[in-house]
Amino acid sequence: MKITDRIALALGVVDIGYVAWTIFGTVKIGATAHSMSQNVADVGLPFPDFVVAIVFVACGLALILRRRRLAWLNYVLLPFRVGLVLPTLYPVIALLAAIGVVLPSLATYIAIVVTEIARCAFIYFWQREQSNHSVAGVASAAV
Repeated sequence: MKITDRIALALGVVDIGYVAWTIFGTVKIGATAHSMSQNVADVGLPFPDFVVAIVFVACGLALILRRRRLAWLNYVLLPFRVGLVLPTLYPVIALLAAIGVVLPSLATYIAIVVTEIARCAFIYFWQREQSNHSVAGVASAAV
C-alpha cells in the first residue's frame, strides 16, 4: 500500500471516528435520538445534521476502501467542515482541550480552514493519481 493510500485510509478512519465519538458523547450525556443531531457533544464539538453525519460515514468508508470515484464527497463536506467547525483535526483539538490548552478562537478557526483546504488538495491529487496511472496503462497497452 502506497503512502498516499495510507493517508487516505487515516482520513477515512478519522471521519468515521468523529461520528462515532460524537454519538458516544451524546449518548453518554443522555441525549435522545432526536436531540442527538442538535446537541453539543460532551467532547465540545457540535454534532452535524443526521444527513451530514451519514455523508461523513460514507466519505470515511470510501476513503478506507480507497474508492477514488467517491472522492467528490470530500469536496461536498468542505463547507460543512468549515462552517459548522467539524474539523479533520478534532482529535488534536479535543486532546488540547482535555489537557487544558486553550487556543484563541481565531487561531483555531484559521488552522481548521487551512487543514481542510489541505485535505481537499490531498484528495484531489490522490484521486488523480489513480486516473493518471489508468490512462498511462491504457496507452502503453495500446502500443
